Amino acid sequence: MEALLWEMGITQHKLAVSIGVLPLGIDEIVHGKRAIDTDTADLSAAGMSASEGLAVDPAS
Repeated sequence: MEALLWEMGITQHKLAVSIGVLPLGIDEIVHGKRAIDTDTADLSAAGMSASEGLAVDPAS
């Protein structure tokens, strides 16, 4: 996840704020201290896609 954020030019903090979760949670996921749950995965995908100007269908 860290490499993907870097490639997209998104900081962990920016992603956390954009999807409404605590930055510590994203940091723990990135560093393997916490598993990513389905809700966070969906929010992260939507947040990263929104920053790229892409649309995400949450039903898919």
